[in-house]
Amino acid sequence: MLDSILQRKTDPVCTYKIILSDKILSERKDILEHIRRHSKIWTKHNPSDTSYKAEWKEDYLLLKCVDPSIYNNATEEITIEELTDTISKSPKDKATGPFAIPNEVLQHLPPSPSPIY
Repeated sequence: MLDSILQRKTDPVCTYKIILSDKILSERKDILEHIRRHSKIWTKHNPSDTSYKAEWKEDYLLLKCVDPSIYNNATEEITIEELTDTISKSPKDKATGPFAIPNEVLQHLPPSPSPIY
């Protein structure tokens, strides 16, 4: 829907063959099976490696040369003016965030959005 609003067109992905290290797949059923298998493996659960935790612990300690007062206003509420200004300065044609809303759509919001509850 957003692509049609923004008049963006995407070309479909066409896979006529897959070149592997030991063979070339060109039969439709083999290609689909390979893609299915690859997607299943690629998206499997991958727990983080905690063996490096101790090695990096010191790097995550607070720096003595940084004044902790710089974080005092980090929890203040964001104003509508700050939000509007940030959205208006956001570049177009960039990857979306986790909500998949492109900057172009956000920039077309009304100047004073209604509260979200």
